[in-house]
Amino acid sequence: MIIWWKRVVSTITGHAAEFLSDGRRAAYASFTEVPSLSDLEKFFFLDAFDRDVIARSCADSHRLGVAIRIGTVRYKGLFLEDPLTVPRPAVDYLAEQLGIGDASSVKKYADAVDRGHPDSRPGRDVAHRRFDA
Repeated sequence: MIIWWKRVVSTITGHAAEFLSDGRRAAYASFTEVPSLSDLEKFFFLDAFDRDVIARSCADSHRLGVAIRIGTVRYKGLFLEDPLTVPRPAVDYLAEQLGIGDASSVKKYADAVDRGHPDSRPGRDVAHRRFDA
């Protein structure tokens, strides 16, 4: 089953970005560096709107997974195919904001993504929100 954000990544890493070298495509669709503290504060800070969207998920693992998706789309401009490839400092920063003591619980979210669980992707309103505001 093709999951909608996999289509986004495949579009960027495939046909739509064919002018990029293989290395550039891989770098664009993944984290090649750990975000700085200022980048974490700018791209991974969760405001009230984000928290409302995240609160729709019950499990800590899913709340953290959705937060990772929100921060990643702000920082990279796309949803990564594998949410576990986000650098640990970003995951820890988000977990701290959400009051989640065990950031490794996000592994359960990744399992849900693989199964196509509906709570494993952000809501439509997140995808259509302007993040530069």
